[in-house]
Amino acid sequence: MPDVTHPIEGQIVVLAGAQASVPLSTLSELIERTQRHLVERRATYERRFERIDGTDDAVFYLVDDGRWETIGEALGFDGRELDAVRRTHESQLACWPSTRPGRGVRDRTGGA
Repeated sequence: MPDVTHPIEGQIVVLAGAQASVPLSTLSELIERTQRHLVERRATYERRFERIDGTDDAVFYLVDDGRWETIGEALGFDGRELDAVRRTHESQLACWPSTRPGRGVRDRTGGA
């Protein structure tokens, strides 16, 4: 399997881990596992979901409710682990330059 790292900024990982009570070393490993899982399914995400922004390293999609639970089940995460991984991805999207209100793709109200 290829060596896959994750595109989540360090400060986001630290904060999400603290909020979900998951140790940093554990959360980093969980995020890497999640990244491998998502990379392996990227073609499916491209077909099934709307891509709202991204680069070759970090891509953002609008997905269905319950997607994180499906990912957590597939990877065997407990509730805290899943919460921490979900928080990191949501926070990374919120910090992404072109998804900030007034900076590009769209704000949280759906405007451009």
